[in-house]
Amino acid sequence: MLIKEVFATKIHEKIDPVVKVGELENEAKLAQELNSYVVTPQIEIYLEDFLEHYTDTFYNETGEVGVWISGYFGSGKSYLAKILGLLTENRQVQGFDAVELLQSRLDLDSIRTNAIKRHLSRMNQCDAQVMAFNINSLSDSRSTHLARILLSQFFKSKGYSSNLLYASVIESELDKLGKLSDLYLKIEEKTGRNWEDIKTNLSFYQTPVNQAVCETAPDVFTCEDDVLNALRTAEQGEFFNVQSLVQILLREIEVRQKALNKPCRIVFVLDETGQWIEDESEKLYQLQALVEEAAKEARGKIWFVITTHEDIGSIYQNARALQADMKKIESRFRFKFSLTTENIEEVLKERIFKKTISGADEVKDVYNRNSGILRDLGELKNSGQKLPSCDEDNFVTFYPFMPYHIHLIPDIVKSLRSHGGRGEQLSGSTRTLLAVTQDIISSGRREYLDLGVGELVSFDEIYANLADDAEIPPDVRRELDRISETIHEGKLLTQRVAETLYLIGEVPYIPRTIDNIARLVLQSTEEDLSRLVSMIQPELDKLVEAKLVAVIGGEYEYLTGERRNFEEAVRTSEAQLNRFQYKAEAMGGFASQGLGFSTVPYLGNEFSVKTFFDDSPANRRGDVEIRVYSPLQVIAGKKLVELENESLYDENKFTVFILSDSVPGFDPELLRYISMKDVIDNWKGDVNRSQEERTLATEREAKDLKKLADGVRSKIAEGLRRSHLVFRGSSHQVVSKPNQNVHDTLRSEIAEYWPKLYSKYDKVPVRLSREQQAIIDILRGRKSLPAEVVQLQLFDKSGQINAQSPLLSEIRIYLSTRKQHQLRTLGKEFVDHFSTPPYGWQDGVVRVGVAALVRSGDMSLLIGKKPYRNPIDRELQAALRNIREFNKVELVIEDVDVDHQTLIDVRSLLITLKGSRNIDETSVALSSEFESLSDEVLLKARQVELWADGAKFPVPPEFESGKSIIESLLELTNPISRVNEIYANRDEINVGVISIRALADFQEKSGSSFVNMLTFWSELGFVKYQLLREGGCRRFLDEFEGAYKASMIADSRVWKELQGYRSQADFELNRLKIDWKEEAKKKVLEAIASISESLSVAGLDQELEAELAEPFNDWLENLESVIGLANISNLPTEANRLVFNLDLRIKQKLTEKRPPPPPQKPVERVRVQSYFLRRRISDVDEWERLMEKLNYKVKELLKSGKDVELV
Repeated sequence: MLIKEVFATKIHEKIDPVVKVGELENEAKLAQELNSYVVTPQIEIYLEDFLEHYTDTFYNETGEVGVWISGYFGSGKSYLAKILGLLTENRQVQGFDAVELLQSRLDLDSIRTNAIKRHLSRMNQCDAQVMAFNINSLSDSRSTHLARILLSQFFKSKGYSSNLLYASVIESELDKLGKLSDLYLKIEEKTGRNWEDIKTNLSFYQTPVNQAVCETAPDVFTCEDDVLNALRTAEQGEFFNVQSLVQILLREIEVRQKALNKPCRIVFVLDETGQWIEDESEKLYQLQALVEEAAKEARGKIWFVITTHEDIGSIYQNARALQADMKKIESRFRFKFSLTTENIEEVLKERIFKKTISGADEVKDVYNRNSGILRDLGELKNSGQKLPSCDEDNFVTFYPFMPYHIHLIPDIVKSLRSHGGRGEQLSGSTRTLLAVTQDIISSGRREYLDLGVGELVSFDEIYANLADDAEIPPDVRRELDRISETIHEGKLLTQRVAETLYLIGEVPYIPRTIDNIARLVLQSTEEDLSRLVSMIQPELDKLVEAKLVAVIGGEYEYLTGERRNFEEAVRTSEAQLNRFQYKAEAMGGFASQGLGFSTVPYLGNEFSVKTFFDDSPANRRGDVEIRVYSPLQVIAGKKLVELENESLYDENKFTVFILSDSVPGFDPELLRYISMKDVIDNWKGDVNRSQEERTLATEREAKDLKKLADGVRSKIAEGLRRSHLVFRGSSHQVVSKPNQNVHDTLRSEIAEYWPKLYSKYDKVPVRLSREQQAIIDILRGRKSLPAEVVQLQLFDKSGQINAQSPLLSEIRIYLSTRKQHQLRTLGKEFVDHFSTPPYGWQDGVVRVGVAALVRSGDMSLLIGKKPYRNPIDRELQAALRNIREFNKVELVIEDVDVDHQTLIDVRSLLITLKGSRNIDETSVALSSEFESLSDEVLLKARQVELWADGAKFPVPPEFESGKSIIESLLELTNPISRVNEIYANRDEINVGVISIRALADFQEKSGSSFVNMLTFWSELGFVKYQLLREGGCRRFLDEFEGAYKASMIADSRVWKELQGYRSQADFELNRLKIDWKEEAKKKVLEAIASISESLSVAGLDQELEAELAEPFNDWLENLESVIGLANISNLPTEANRLVFNLDLRIKQKLTEKRPPPPPQKPVERVRVQSYFLRRRISDVDEWERLMEKLNYKVKELLKSGKDVELV
């Protein structure tokens, strides 16, 4: 089926695209406009609302007397305004009332139709005089007061002359006296001309006209001088304002009401009022004053219907009028009708795109044969506005256009006119949406009506249509027309791509990526995106090489005028700034967004981190440093092994390094960013630059520079997504999770280091909200404490100090160790020690701990070298509560003895752990025995840690805490202090020693088995979604992951169970490997067997069978040599790929078999007007000479192998 056969409309018959509100003389045209009006659902709402209110005001006064219609070009606002004028006047059109003709256009199934008909039936109850005109096109309307304009139109409607002064002073007064007809007759007698011929130029006929006035009204004008004097007096003192206008109109209405004995109205239809107002607030105030006066004085007898491109709020904003004034006029315009894209789409469906049933079915078939691909091709990606989807309904409706074309055309034309400085001034232009679409279908570059269904309108057709109507600037038009001549190896596709790029540049919300450009040049439903991209990439490269197009942030831009100069300046800057120094300085500007976070979560709290991006500080708060190195540093030679070595230095023990992966295209993207920024800064700050250049620089900064910056950030994020984390000598690559941004991924992975960085934080993971009150409560000995303070375990059940409190134990050990080394401890030093790694405790928490030890008598404070021990001392309380004061005090741990029960309990613990009873019950002996035990245990602990780091073994927390407390106690050399702390931490020491010994035993017996199991688990994880849901492999994966996260691998019961699950998984996996191979082999053999039949169906030679089967046979030969779980599990997918490629190869063979399409000939445009400079032709010979010139030119072009396009 051909495209012309799918339409139910007479698509080839030209539809007049412009409706002029003032064209009312041609009844045939009026009837056609009424009979063709498409009453969309939105228009139904507007009609019902307006007619209901308008008819109600026949007998009820109102101050709401306005209809404000807004909409873009071609949206039908003038059409709707004209329809409202025809309905209110209800004039006869070819023997029918206007309301009757409109009723035939109503949807009988609509719920609003009966109401609209009811309102229309009342229109004859009122007589309306309608004055409709384009106010912006009237002579001198730009400089004439609105009241004078409307009064002049009113007088013209009554048949008066165009001379407003004469009409007001002479004609209107004689009309009241009933002598106007006599005046016109006498003027015609004296001039010998018809009144209609002379009323537009009274000055020429001044003498006979004045004589006729004297003869008509001799009692008023005795001679011609009286007439002249009356006109001079009126001209000097008469002022036409809104008050006088409204009064004149009301007198007219009163006369008509008496004559007709029914309500009368005057309706002004002021088309293109927005163009008349533009940005002049004075004109807006004139309109406001007129409507306000008419509303107050006429109370519904004078109505206004106005049209603008923008809504009332935008008009006020453009004119810089006061918003308070807008409220006044808004209340008068009850109806603010906005005609949107949706409304005009409904009109297009009815008048242009309506399909026959068989035609719609044919288009549906085309769509459904390739629906998935077509939907992708028919929707521009990442648009800043919501565009129509390319679903079946929309595709069928707007075919042969893509649905989004209809949305973009109005925005493009508006933008073109705005850039041209014309704004909305092309009133009456035929470039309406209706005209553009019909012209392209009926007379586009391609003969669409004679093409088969499946061919599509490409976006460059819109350019060609607009260029023919002078919407495209001449210099751009000339440049694009000559692309095939001026660009090396330029061809028609090059020109089409350039035209598309130029046009889409007018709609900034459409990304100009290569994929979107490919979608825009689409000409057939048989195309695919990858082929289109490969076709246009060389053409884009040619345009870039010719400096007609620039690539900015992954998008292409057609360059014109100053934009081209700007691009040249950017290229020059690139050559100057292409050094590492400048790029590194620029990267400093991205430091603040480098990581996207400044805290890391751990155990329910957020820890601030000090971050650096390429050595530029991004966040200065925190005790742990995170140093990020961007792709730029990778280009400069930063190596992973260097960071691993650097991370081993003692000063970096609390530093996490992040080394980005290399990112293709990062360097040129960054260079373009800094070069454009350099040019923008220079142009904006250069007073010698033109205003246009500075404006362009500002626009580039807001739009393109932002895109480039976003592009750099995107590539930074891409590098971070594949980055390596380095910590204390070891590194691993970041593993991004689905649907998780890179910043969250990094944050969660860095958090994995927190148990090592803050290894003692879990002992006191408390954040106090009211530490000052807690300090007072403890010092005063209050029994009832808040829950958050109770969590610190400062006191036992009896209310006595809890010797085993982790907080108090750590404080005592720290202060005792410093005391034995004869070191003073100030508050600041104390707080810094416990608020930084490995503790990270809140400063308020440690001060509360000090308060508890002061209360128990175990500690005193030196304030100004004066000791304070009394917990109720105000100075002591103030020093503990205020962190600044606390920083200056000195903390002193009091000496204590060891009681006998403590010696007994510590000896019992050491006997249990050492397995020997030969231990004396003295502080010195117990301290010595503990030291020998510690040496043995810590040696094992270090061996386990070394192995665990390499084997990625999850060490349990009791191992870490046990090792930590043993190391801390070894720092205490005073036997009494050490024994007291052994007693206080006896449970933790016992658990820690058992854990360390158990892990050492596990390493020796099962270390290699664990590494093997971890490798197996990792390999299995890569094929997790190909495993049986309830099978042994899935069970092993889940159980191992759970044990690993819980750090329970070394538990004997858990390890035994995991070994059992591993055996089950091995058995199942062996079966799966066989199944995967068999499945893949079966698919390949079936494909080989089908080749012969596929060739027959396609009509291809059977000799191709061996060639097509070759990849399958090669695959089968290598099947048994495939090893590796991931490779084996992927065999069915590989088989599917081979089968898919077989289909592609058969299609390729079919394409090769078909004769190649004839090459597209270049198109030469010939402007017919240039051969007919003279408009008048006097004889046949002259006509034939002109035609001979045109004929010669066309023939020469055709002979040279070109197509000719007459424009």
